[in-house]
Amino acid sequence: MERNKTLRNNAGFTLTELLVVIFIITLLGAITFANYREGGRQMALQRSAYKLAQDIRRAQEMAIAAKECAPCGNTIPPRYGLYIAEPSSVSSSIFADIDNNGFYFSSDKTVETTIFESGVSYLDVSGNCANPMPNPSGLRRIHITFIPPDPITVLNVGWSPNTTTCSEITITLRFGGAGGPTKSVKINNAGMIEIQ
Repeated sequence: MERNKTLRNNAGFTLTELLVVIFIITLLGAITFANYREGGRQMALQRSAYKLAQDIRRAQEMAIAAKECAPCGNTIPPRYGLYIAEPSSVSSSIFADIDNNGFYFSSDKTVETTIFESGVSYLDVSGNCANPMPNPSGLRRIHITFIPPDPITVLNVGWSPNTTTCSEITITLRFGGAGGPTKSVKINNAGMIEIQ
């Protein structure tokens, strides 16, 4: 009988033990949540980079196939391309280059626009170019066009009159503000696309 009484008194948790368990569970939950958020940012950035590469490839395929352009009155434009506006832009556009100059101008027709994942924006472009990259960075608009039937890839950066033609460019996307994670899409004038 004395033994049963002793066991009953020692069978429960003390308040200190209970607080330690709650603290450990809270700490593990906070660590998991922080990693989950960072993983979500990386996934959003990666999905945007893959979608950008996919849209470049889609514009290339439209040029090869000599696809009719519905916004152009069902005609076949001289070339198709992809356009990204100045840094901080959150979208890219596939366009029909009606005036065949290798740049997106008001006379050209937007075929479709892709919005990057929430929180992702175009940060910068660098590359191997004929002239130095235009400054300020606000003029670093990207125009990637494809001339059928091969298609020949033309990489132009800037906005008239501050433009340069490149043999290779790297487009950098960023999640969030300054210091946020980045992902890059590299394309050369042979039409090869690489995600870094």
